[in-house]
Amino acid sequence: MSKLDQLWEKADRLEIKKSWQYQLYITLVLPGILFLLAWLLRSGSTGVMLGRLFHTYSLYVASPLPNLSPFNGTGVLGLLIFLGLAVWAIRRRDWVDLGGTFCMGKCQQGVCVTVDEAFHSVSPETVEDFFNTQIKAKA
Repeated sequence: MSKLDQLWEKADRLEIKKSWQYQLYITLVLPGILFLLAWLLRSGSTGVMLGRLFHTYSLYVASPLPNLSPFNGTGVLGLLIFLGLAVWAIRRRDWVDLGGTFCMGKCQQGVCVTVDEAFHSVSPETVEDFFNTQIKAKA
């Protein structure tokens, strides 16, 4: 196996699941909400305050490109947040993500669980064995 094949194999195993969602929230959703509220309330002092908050947030937090000129520092916090999320995503690649849903449409089969897109049905008698074989074994 060549070095390139080994690198591709390692890259296939690397999963970044949640950090992109947080980055999207930090760079698009939160500034978008601030801008929309500032635009809707533009005639009052609250709108002016939200507009200033949007401008400051966009310069210092949402911008991942730092400007390191003296007394400026814009984007440094954004760069640190992006680097922190990237490191967090790489470190958590071996973690198990647990989530819940109200209904999977298979209530007649008992308590329903999906693990890596595979459907399972568990009962109080089988839950410990299921956890050890399906969840703990993958952690």
